[in-house]
Amino acid sequence: MLLLSGADDQMWPSAKMGEMVMQRLDEHDFPFRHEYLIYEGAGHGVGFPYVPTTMGNAGTFLEGGTPEGTAAANADSWPKVLDFLEEALR
Repeated sequence: MLLLSGADDQMWPSAKMGEMVMQRLDEHDFPFRHEYLIYEGAGHGVGFPYVPTTMGNAGTFLEGGTPEGTAAANADSWPKVLDFLEEALR
C-alpha cells in the first residue's frame, strides 16, 4: 500500500488520516509493504506530474498548497508510484 498526501490539503485532513492508516497497519502487523509519502507545500491535488497546477476548480473547492509545492510533489511522487507498482506486481 502506498499513500500520498499533501501536508496542506484543505479538502480533508489527509496527512493525519494517512498517519492513522499507517499506525493501524503497523499495530496489526500488516504483512505487506506499506509506505506513506507526505509532501510539504502540496495540497489536495497530488497526482500526475507535468500537468498544470495553477488551475483549480474555479473556486468551488479549497485544495490548499501552492502550485510550486504541488508540482514538486507530483514530480517526486510519480517515479516512486511507478517503482512501487513495478515491485508489487511482480
